[in-house]
Amino acid sequence: MPKRDSSHMAARRKQILDAASASIQEKGVAGLSISDISGSAGLSVGAIYTHFKSKEEILASLITQDNGVGNADLFKDCPTIDATLHRLTALLQQVQNDGEATLKGHIAIQVVVLAHRSELVHNAIELQYRGLRDAVMAQVALLQAASAQQANQKLAAMVGECLLGLMLSVQFQRLAGITPDTEAKILAAKNLLELLQASPLKP
Repeated sequence: MPKRDSSHMAARRKQILDAASASIQEKGVAGLSISDISGSAGLSVGAIYTHFKSKEEILASLITQDNGVGNADLFKDCPTIDATLHRLTALLQQVQNDGEATLKGHIAIQVVVLAHRSELVHNAIELQYRGLRDAVMAQVALLQAASAQQANQKLAAMVGECLLGLMLSVQFQRLAGITPDTEAKILAAKNLLELLQASPLKP
């Protein structure tokens, strides 16, 4: 048998991950099985295990894979409060629809129940959360530095944590089958961002 090159292996892994994504959209994480992934991918169970050791490893890969926009680039080209609000609005509205853009977040929330018994899954969830938090906090710091007000770490931390909470709550609402009150969250995000231009909080 000819040796498989890295591009072939990468294509097979993507095929498996795409099949897992399709199965999760249909049945949810709880209903996901290697057999389902095998059938959806058109590969044998043995072929699945050639690339992934377990269902948990597949889930971890789905959470951490780069779908085009990583956390580090979340606020790329958003140098102003208006541009940042526009990006946040797009992200919040995106969660209302199923699809690749929100699948990673949905998977991460659904597999929280697995995190206490799978270190691999726990680490993947924490990695994604830390990356998102870092991106939000860095953007808030950038915007505050660009404002006319004196930098205030307490204010920046408050705004950043609140924005992060808004983003996460939309995903939880969507997963729970509750229509997200997205417009209210966008208004809250606007007011939070405008605080960066207001008088700094007292330490």
